[in-house]
Amino acid sequence: APQKRNAIVGIIRFSVLSTTYNPFKISKNLPIESYFSYILDEKRLHQRLVLLKSICLSSLDAQTDKDFKILIVAPSLLPRLFKSKLRRLCRSRDYLRLTFVSEQNFKMSDLSSMIFQKMIASQDAFGTFRIDDDDAVSQDFIANLRRYVRREHDDFCISLCKGYILDIAQTAETVGLKAVIAPNASVGLAYISTRSNPRTIFDVSDRHVFMHKRRPVIQDATKNAFVQTTHGGNDTGTRRTVRGRAFDARRATKLLRKLGFHVRLDKLSKQLALIEQRASAEPGTDLVVFPVDNRLLSQAASTAAI
Repeated sequence: APQKRNAIVGIIRFSVLSTTYNPFKISKNLPIESYFSYILDEKRLHQRLVLLKSICLSSLDAQTDKDFKILIVAPSLLPRLFKSKLRRLCRSRDYLRLTFVSEQNFKMSDLSSMIFQKMIASQDAFGTFRIDDDDAVSQDFIANLRRYVRREHDDFCISLCKGYILDIAQTAETVGLKAVIAPNASVGLAYISTRSNPRTIFDVSDRHVFMHKRRPVIQDATKNAFVQTTHGGNDTGTRRTVRGRAFDARRATKLLRKLGFHVRLDKLSKQLALIEQRASAEPGTDLVVFPVDNRLLSQAASTAAI
């Protein structure tokens, strides 16, 4: 039988809840009941689901290297409707696995044993990486990461750190886009481990910005690797100071495709508009586009060589 390739497993948190740890800066100062209510708000969950499908999974569906697995971690308190929708997404994609976790004292590292036993078949080195449900990776991300999934990189983190910030307006009819080099960016940040001492990216740390203080980090900014979204409904968006060039959704989708990212901003725009139409008159968390600086990405509209 052919030798198994070294495994790569990505981990997506979908509105995960915990009584002891709140990873959402946007709700950091809320009482636990308010924090849970905010995360499980129906309008918010509909928005997160369409972001997951149109941004994150769309980019993973397009990977040139199909030999990977993704674990979606969701709360056991998730309403039945959204549990069913997540299960449906997983049934239609061989690379997806889904687990629901209790909020009682939950930590992401609690899942490590399950990942080792059920998702990693390689006997040598393996890699785990994190990605948020509203972010994307390039079509060659898995192929580029696999170059580093080797025994000699055991206990190293890998930061494929060339990417783009994508700022989304309320219904994504207009988006902002900016090219960035972001070492230790959370999107796609990976950790290499071996069977002899297995650990995942979340066993090392949940604080990606300071990962270089915990482990050696290999940084690679030679190729496009990620798209990180900012909007009023995520942590990055709450402190959004980045500026970028504005595009309509259809043009931005075509531009990102040239840059190696398969995302469906045109589809996202229509679905977010429907969510807004169905929402009650009670004001929710609006998504507001940041100011535009037309000097940025001036070459992007005509070439992919950025």
